[in-house]
Amino acid sequence: MPGRKLAAKAKDKLSGGGVILPVKRSKSQSKISASKSYKSELSFIQSNDEYGEGFPATLMDGLSVDIFKIAGLEWTAELHDAIWRNHNWKSLLKECDAAEIIETSSQDPAPGMSDVFFWIAITEPKKFRQELRAVMLATARE
Repeated sequence: MPGRKLAAKAKDKLSGGGVILPVKRSKSQSKISASKSYKSELSFIQSNDEYGEGFPATLMDGLSVDIFKIAGLEWTAELHDAIWRNHNWKSLLKECDAAEIIETSSQDPAPGMSDVFFWIAITEPKKFRQELRAVMLATARE
C-alpha cells in the first residue's frame, strides 16, 4: 500500500532517518490537481443571477478583489503607486475588453454618505487576467 509506505517514510523523516520521495500521481489525480488550480485562478469570480459572472465594486470602497493577485503580479509599493497615480479602478478596468462595468444601484442616505454600487461583469476570465496584467505593466512602465 503506497499510503502506508509514505507514512512510514514520513515517520522515519521525523525521527531523523530516511528521505521522503515524491509520490507519483496517476493521470486522473493530475487532472484533478490541474482542475483545482484552474478553479483557484478564477476564485475571484462570483455569480450574480441578474448580471452573470464577475465581482462587485463600489465608488467609495473600490473593488472587492485583489487586482494584483488576479493579474499575477506581486504587490510592491512602486507598482501600486505607478498604477494608482495614472488610474482609478474604473479607468483601469475600462482598458480591459473582457470586463464590463455595470452600475447596479446607488444610495444617498445623508450628505457625504452617498455611494454607487457596480457589478464588474467578466465575459472571459482568462482574457481578463491577461488584459489586466498587460495594462498594469504598461502603466508601470510609463
